[in-house]
Amino acid sequence: MNDPGKQRDPGNQSPPPGKTVYLLDQTVVRDLAGALHLKPFKVLADLIEMRIFTSTEDTLDFKTASLIARKHGYRAEKPPPGMLVL
Repeated sequence: MNDPGKQRDPGNQSPPPGKTVYLLDQTVVRDLAGALHLKPFKVLADLIEMRIFTSTEDTLDFKTASLIARKHGYRAEKPPPGMLVL
C-alpha cells in the first residue's frame, strides 16, 4: 500500500531519459560536480551524508560517483570505447 505522505528513496528512482553522465572508473570529485552542474561543496555534502570524508581533489570509484549522480537525477554509465571523457 502506498502512503502519499512517505517520501521515496532517491536512490531507487529512475532518472529521466536523456540525463546520462559518463564516468570513468576513477572520477575526481570536482570533475563529478562539473558533470552534474553542481558546486563541488554540494557533492562534498552528499559524500559526508554517506560518511565519506574527502576533498575536491580526491577521486571516487565508479559506484560511489554513480550513487551521487543518481541522487541528482542522472544515470551514470561508463563511456563507450572511443569516447573522450574529460
